[in-house]
Amino acid sequence: MADDSFAFFSQTVQDPWKAAKEWKEKTGGAVIGWLPADVPEELIMAAGALPVAIVGSGGTINLADAHLQVWACSFARSGLELALRGDLSFLDGVVIPQTCDTTRTLYGIWRHCFPGRWVEVYLLPRQVERPSAAAYLREELLRLKAALEKLTGREITPTGLARAWELNASCRRLLGRLYDWHAAHPEAFSSEDLYTIIRAATLVPKEDLLPRLQGLVAALGVTEVSQAELAAAGMGRGKQRVFLSGSLAAPADIFSLFEEAGLTVVGDDLHLGYRYLFPAEPAGEDPLGWIIARQLHLPPTGYLNPVGVDRRHYLLEALKRRGAKGLVFLHLRFCEPENYDYYDLNQALAQAGVPALRLETDFQGTSLGQIATRLEAFAEMLGGGIDA
Repeated sequence: MADDSFAFFSQTVQDPWKAAKEWKEKTGGAVIGWLPADVPEELIMAAGALPVAIVGSGGTINLADAHLQVWACSFARSGLELALRGDLSFLDGVVIPQTCDTTRTLYGIWRHCFPGRWVEVYLLPRQVERPSAAAYLREELLRLKAALEKLTGREITPTGLARAWELNASCRRLLGRLYDWHAAHPEAFSSEDLYTIIRAATLVPKEDLLPRLQGLVAALGVTEVSQAELAAAGMGRGKQRVFLSGSLAAPADIFSLFEEAGLTVVGDDLHLGYRYLFPAEPAGEDPLGWIIARQLHLPPTGYLNPVGVDRRHYLLEALKRRGAKGLVFLHLRFCEPENYDYYDLNQALAQAGVPALRLETDFQGTSLGQIATRLEAFAEMLGGGIDA
């Protein structure tokens, strides 16, 4: 993307902790790290703190191996590695959602490794269609609310929570516009640019993010995209349109490989993709209820597949809506939830005649050359490629 307004997002991702450190020095407020996915940033913001998403980085993992088996996913291991080597020493606390067996153990490991640090678990409901799910989630949010208030010394009021919700929702709406604009106009900016913007959105104060997003939307001439526009884009020539399914995209360089292979990403169900910017309109006058409703209506994923929302059907419908010609599974090595779902999902795609490719990736040690070759072959199979 040539526009200078993109530089902010690129620089943020290149130096991911800079904005949080500057905010902390300026305000004296607490910075709370959170592990994707689904942690309610609004609750942290309403406590006067800054939420920052912790996503593993590349590089060798040494220190974390003393606490996690080498067959644990690299997301969990590399995040712990960042903390153990001191990269996250500026954090005042960490929220760890319980989404799988590995994250179930992480809470205790972080508490053991950092006995003086504020560490909280976020216990997500699994059977979200049960009548008790909303009541359970409310009690869990109230528990987390009390813990945040004790840490920051600031009461989380309904008014403060509503303001935090609206600020975050405004950012999500603009991210959603950019997400749809890229799907309809992939020539406007690359898939790598899009996911750089989304990643940057998890690293900076939302009050700083909002004007940056507004400026980018204005600079690109972004408008609302209709379903007809998406369908028309799917009929066009050029790079082949693909949908991504998985948890987290790793390594960060992988999106550039899609573009180089002649593929453009037009949709996903990633934790730091569509799931993060999933829209929700407030109903009623209870801001805590808004958070609950959004959580219970999020799309299905490896650790959350509501009884009435079959993930196989959801993916097929999502591919159709986004005008994608094929699907790429991005599976972190040893990610049990995604591996469990893979067979059924792949069978459903095959029965529907949708080409699919599975890539097993890692935050460290992934062979980019091998991935590039497989993506190029997949693009050719879809009827395109680098020279299409």
